[in-house]
Amino acid sequence: FEAKWGDLRGTISYVIRMENISIPLWNESFHTIYQMCFASQNHFCRPLFDETKAFLEKRVSNLYNSVRCSGDQLLPNYHDCWTAYSIGLMHLHNLYRFPNSFVRHLAVSDSELDDDHADMLMEIGRLG
Repeated sequence: FEAKWGDLRGTISYVIRMENISIPLWNESFHTIYQMCFASQNHFCRPLFDETKAFLEKRVSNLYNSVRCSGDQLLPNYHDCWTAYSIGLMHLHNLYRFPNSFVRHLAVSDSELDDDHADMLMEIGRLG
């Protein structure tokens, strides 16, 4: 898991920051995510989503720290950061589209969530 996650984390960083990545790298990352979740006997879907969640939390924390130090440019910087993050998150959601469809089938509606379901997987778009 660690070796594949290390490679994938770099791609996720490019995607969430809206940096250019090659089509072969996108396809390879899509394939890696599929493999980690479904194509092997060792299913790493939960660790993959947990690591992705931790990555996104760290990214949001870094954005928060950069925006809060913006002084009189707080609102424009917040807008720019949030716009870029949401677009990057949409692309990341697309990269995870196959496992997201699986997670969607497992999910219960928000009104049914309780402590017994607190550790459920969420789609990447909702997780971000």
